[in-house]
Amino acid sequence: MFKKLFGFTKKTGSNKDIVVTEPPTPLKKKRHTFTFTVRDMDTTNDQGKDIQEIFKKYIDKYCKENDIDKFSGLTDSEIKEEKNHGGIISEFDDVTFDRNEIKFVPGPKGTLKILIDFDFDTLHIGKISTEDVKIYKDWYGEKTKNIQASITGGNVKKVIEENQKKKIVKEKQPLGVVINLYTEELI
Repeated sequence: MFKKLFGFTKKTGSNKDIVVTEPPTPLKKKRHTFTFTVRDMDTTNDQGKDIQEIFKKYIDKYCKENDIDKFSGLTDSEIKEEKNHGGIISEFDDVTFDRNEIKFVPGPKGTLKILIDFDFDTLHIGKISTEDVKIYKDWYGEKTKNIQASITGGNVKKVIEENQKKKIVKEKQPLGVVINLYTEELI
């Protein structure tokens, strides 16, 4: 019994040995998050479609089909009072895609093409750079715990203060996608 607990045997002078072991060291997990910005979303994709235009249509349709409210469902008055968004909110803040909806396909010159698998179609939206591909190859696979993509830009509402009064300013920004790769390794 002593041997099971402490790992070594201590002679006692009797016929029974006392065993002393150290408890096993628990395995620790180290988590990493890698963020990739999808590039070339301001051009045409390999089907010759304007990425910004078609992506906006796809996201609008996706929001309708999945009951996702634009601008997080907030009115302008609520946006003025909301503190969580830092004074800026996008129409697509609540739209995210998970690992089942994001596809990585080898592209030209060592890049990876990014495709989003909507329920109704798959759309090539851009690529990640060769530098990011190196990180992706090192960490993608069994170490990957989750992948999530979020949309940046689109129609944006900003809260500004003018004459000591909060005001909403609307702005149109190019759509973008940021991909987070969440990994875990045992150390």
